[in-house]
Amino acid sequence: MNLANQAISTYSNYNFNSIACFNGTYFGATDTGIYPLGGDTDNGTYIDSSIKTGSMDFGDTTIKYARDVWITFRSDGNLTLVIFVDEDTTTTIQKQTTIVSDTIIEERLKLPRGLRGRFYTVELNNLSGADFDIDSLNLLVESVRRKVR
Repeated sequence: MNLANQAISTYSNYNFNSIACFNGTYFGATDTGIYPLGGDTDNGTYIDSSIKTGSMDFGDTTIKYARDVWITFRSDGNLTLVIFVDEDTTTTIQKQTTIVSDTIIEERLKLPRGLRGRFYTVELNNLSGADFDIDSLNLLVESVRRKVR
């Protein structure tokens, strides 16, 4: 848990019973030994990574149209953005970033017209194990001014 913002991170597929940092290198321990943690792959397999927000209504109980997403980020590969509307996990919108940059840059992802709902959830996934840093993610919504019943 990040104590500064109470964000929780989950690491799956780790068979370690403990992790330690020694002389600037991280190590994981199992019943069979101690192993250094590092590299761009997990035993030759790309490392999947994702960030997912909770459902957001932006402090507004009205229906909203989603217009654009602005991402300020750095990445050595492309990312996929997934938008969920009103907690519907079967109908999703996916867009892919086109910018690859080793410096922080901003990219606008235009969403399809007609995307409307009260609650929005945003997920970012890396492609082919791309490393990425996210500075900010902004979803531009426009209120319809009709309350949900």
